[in-house]
Amino acid sequence: MKKRSARNKRAKKNKWARAGVHILFWCFSLLLAYLWISLEDAGESGQFAKFVIHTVILSNLFGLFSILLGIGFAGFAAYKLITRTAYDPKKTILYSIPLFVFFVGLGAFLTKDLSKNMMDVKHYVTGHIVEERVVITHFTIYENNHGEDGYEYTFSDGRTFYENHEGNGFDDITVGQAYVIRYLPETPKLLSIKPAE
Repeated sequence: MKKRSARNKRAKKNKWARAGVHILFWCFSLLLAYLWISLEDAGESGQFAKFVIHTVILSNLFGLFSILLGIGFAGFAAYKLITRTAYDPKKTILYSIPLFVFFVGLGAFLTKDLSKNMMDVKHYVTGHIVEERVVITHFTIYENNHGEDGYEYTFSDGRTFYENHEGNGFDDITVGQAYVIRYLPETPKLLSIKPAE
């Protein structure tokens, strides 16, 4: 009888723990959705935060996870070898090196322009943002892969500039008018666009 009551108590605890995880997940998801919506009108800092969240982290999530997994395998093997707790040191080395190479290589393959993205993060933090006066000769709004509005700007010098995230003033464009745009130099990620004075 005691075994059954202990089992029932554990089952109830596990049930509440699972429910707590689900509630925590949904609260975190709602918080992220609220933050994402509030970043629309946050200006340059909001556009940069969207760039970091979406382009740097989420687009490269599997690659970063794979790289961290490879480093974790190598670190665990090194720990076992240094503390002399590895059951068979030769096998530990034999298995850890190919796993490290595989997961780090897979991570490098799965990351999309991570070096350029990290350079743009550095440029933003150090204040190296390109500011340019341009005349927009063609402007198109399209729907991007995420269901948001995307923007295509063609300048008087023939360059075409794409922006895949909504932003404050990104769609308030008059063709033929001069604008001051600020963007990150490597990707190029549009941070702000304002009419030139």
